[in-house]
Amino acid sequence: ETAIFGMGCFWAPQEAFQDMPGVESVLTGYASVEPRLNLEPPSYFPVCSGDGYTEAVRVTYDPSEVSYEALLRVFWANHDASLTTPGKEDQYRSALWPTDEAQRLLAAADVERAAAAYVAAGKDPPCTVVAKAPPAFTPAEPYHQHFWAK
Repeated sequence: ETAIFGMGCFWAPQEAFQDMPGVESVLTGYASVEPRLNLEPPSYFPVCSGDGYTEAVRVTYDPSEVSYEALLRVFWANHDASLTTPGKEDQYRSALWPTDEAQRLLAAADVERAAAAYVAAGKDPPCTVVAKAPPAFTPAEPYHQHFWAK
């Protein structure tokens, strides 16, 4: 199965997911919360300029070894979803792109749970967006793949 997450700059999330048992691969790339009609595929510098795409990671996993819920725990533990970066709201957005209805239900419930936890901790609620449809995910340039391992 596949799960797609936006958690700020995509380098750290790739590291966070890649060594989890049951995770088969993690690819950095670009996704959009809203359907896009761009003829050109997204790439790093237009994304940095605010073209509406988000840096994301696509996690391919074996659900018999790791659950979507476990992936969601890594999602929340590895970024502060209550913060936005001025001028980079799209590029670094906190987002979940469910790939099926089961993921959609789990994601929506988890955002509600996280909102209550953030508020209880005295933080602003998360700005996490749950996309209505899976994105057209475009892999990032090769130099962005496993960036910190280089």
